[in-house]
Amino acid sequence: MIRPSSFYPYPHPVVYPHDISGQRLPYLCDMLTDGGGWIVIQRRSTGKVDFQRDWATYKQGFGTLDEEFWLGNERIHAFSSSGTWELRVDLKYIGKETYALYSNFKVESESKQYTLRIGTYSGTAGDSLSYHYGQKFSTLDRDNDRWSSGHYAQRQQGGWWNKSCDEANLNGEMNGKYDKGIEWPHFAGKYSCSFSEMKIRQVA
Repeated sequence: MIRPSSFYPYPHPVVYPHDISGQRLPYLCDMLTDGGGWIVIQRRSTGKVDFQRDWATYKQGFGTLDEEFWLGNERIHAFSSSGTWELRVDLKYIGKETYALYSNFKVESESKQYTLRIGTYSGTAGDSLSYHYGQKFSTLDRDNDRWSSGHYAQRQQGGWWNKSCDEANLNGEMNGKYDKGIEWPHFAGKYSCSFSEMKIRQVA
């Protein structure tokens, strides 16, 4: 379950409540990056939160908003199914910072296994996510990948839109071994990034 953040003094990101399914739940809004208006759906920074979780936990969300968290597939689906959204990914690796931007971001419903939809890439990080377009979400207890001889969510220690192999995987084991971490190959190769943040913004 997502735990609320402590108060962020301006100009840091602030927490707003959001009504979904009759519940008033907190989320983190970044009002600074590229004009603001971003809802943060994922952050990795310290390695304190274990991202190897089951389907139900990824559905609900987990972590702490002022450290590391996954907002929850059901909430990400609810946001992205209303209007048109873009996705921004911010990354850090050995002192370097970069970003990737994708148009037409959407996560399908649970009945469609939270399938990932994205549009055109732009940015400086290189396009490591388009490979995962149209892929269902996988967790340690639900194998939806296309790897016939294994289970990527178990191997990488985190839920993701795993395919027959991985390009991007931002929910892998923090500070993991080579080819088993927070991965964005077009930026850091198969080494683990030290920071990742995924955020979405409605554009229409």
